[in-house]
Amino acid sequence: MNSQQFAAYQVGQGNASLYSVKDAASATVSFSFPTADTYFLLFLHGSGYLTTTETVDFQRTYLALARFEFISGIVLVGLGVVETFWGLRPRDSQRSGALPKQSGTSYGQP
Repeated sequence: MNSQQFAAYQVGQGNASLYSVKDAASATVSFSFPTADTYFLLFLHGSGYLTTTETVDFQRTYLALARFEFISGIVLVGLGVVETFWGLRPRDSQRSGALPKQSGTSYGQP
């Protein structure tokens, strides 16, 4: 139950249970939370089970929906580092394709 459903249950305005397991020695329940809220896990037993011990194993898994944003942020920071390196690299005084000027006499045909 979410916080609103649990508050309504506490004052006796109904039971908005998501799951009901009856007469079972073992059961599994799986659910997801659609919104951020406080959720309650409520166990109701009949009068014959007041002195019976029950073991509950609870596991939760978080799914990060912002994984794409995290990875794309890392990629953008990497691109920024590459662009900064590219922009601040030392410039050559001579272009690699240009021939150096020759001084003095030239040899060969005019």
